[in-house]
Amino acid sequence: MALKPGWADAQYFLGKADTQLDRYADAIAPLSQAVQLDPNYQHGRAWYLLGMSYNNTRQFEKQFAMLQYAERTAGGSLDYAGWYDFGQQYRGLHACPQGIHAYQQAVRLKPDFGDGWNNLGNCDEEMGQLGTAKGAFQRAAQLGIAQAAANVERVNGEIAVANAKASSPSPDTGGYFDPAQQRLHERNCDAYGHDDQSARQSLGC
Repeated sequence: MALKPGWADAQYFLGKADTQLDRYADAIAPLSQAVQLDPNYQHGRAWYLLGMSYNNTRQFEKQFAMLQYAERTAGGSLDYAGWYDFGQQYRGLHACPQGIHAYQQAVRLKPDFGDGWNNLGNCDEEMGQLGTAKGAFQRAAQLGIAQAAANVERVNGEIAVANAKASSPSPDTGGYFDPAQQRLHERNCDAYGHDDQSARQSLGC
């Protein structure tokens, strides 16, 4: 099929209109056509909308892949708000390594962006990087983010627990304490609830 000039435009705007009407399943086909016709279309905007459509149809692995394409295509064209939006999308997918990178770019471009610092701290904390999380939360608190002070206090408590565990070596862990692994363990325990005692016991809950 011979491609007509502007065909990527037509597919993109058809898909965009579908997303604006919350018809995300319908948006996938035209947006997929747009990125096939022009992978660099609108500096990654088509990839991004395609990822959003996958999110709203609960196809999260595909959303993650689309975000990666969108980020690479956008390159240096993103401003701080664009990077922050990527960070929010990655964090929603529990992809904090990518979220950290995006938030770092946001606060690099706008050092007084309190929400960027606060969410950078959230991702650092989820990754078990408590010292860097505390620093990010402290910066957010200085910039007037209301919940950041409480976040600092919470991380201080986690650091105190980690230090206490590290000073009391366990024969099972050799004295090594990984806060990220501890939170994962706690989430796994919570997932079974208190009724499934056999599963909880097998996990060491």
